[in-house]
Amino acid sequence: RAGDASAPLTNPTLTEMAVSWIVPAGLIYADDSKTETAQPFTEVAPGLTFDATFPASFPSFTSSAAALLNEGTLDAHWTAELYGPFTGPALINRTTGEGLYFPGLTITAGDYLHLDSLHRTVTVNGIATATRYGYLDFVNSTWWTLGPGETMVEFSPASSAPPASATIQWHDTFLI
Repeated sequence: RAGDASAPLTNPTLTEMAVSWIVPAGLIYADDSKTETAQPFTEVAPGLTFDATFPASFPSFTSSAAALLNEGTLDAHWTAELYGPFTGPALINRTTGEGLYFPGLTITAGDYLHLDSLHRTVTVNGIATATRYGYLDFVNSTWWTLGPGETMVEFSPASSAPPASATIQWHDTFLI
């Protein structure tokens, strides 16, 4: 009943009809986007060696990787904003081992590196003319997607300082 030409509601009979719509690439994306944040992870150099008595106990390890849950049935593309300050960032899919590595790239405080896995773009502050694609390590990097289920994603810069973080956003994706 969207227009004036709609049938009156007084018709007591049911009429069969078919409804169709165009879906790009046969995919349906969940209406609501999901967002997770990962704190920077920086490898720490090994400490001192010393004589130890065993058994010994050590504190538990907590990863800085974020758990992203794609409740769809197909791989989901994502966007990420890596907030500075940091140098040499990497965004790594720890579930598959694939990652995007940007050695030599520096992002200052107040700026962010915007990554888009569908369009494979790398920009500063989401500005199309501020591309940083040339910093991508093409030999070791692979553009990856979020498979169905849980994916662990790690933001791993060579160096960083607060408030550096990575925010990843995606839509659950389904095949019709």
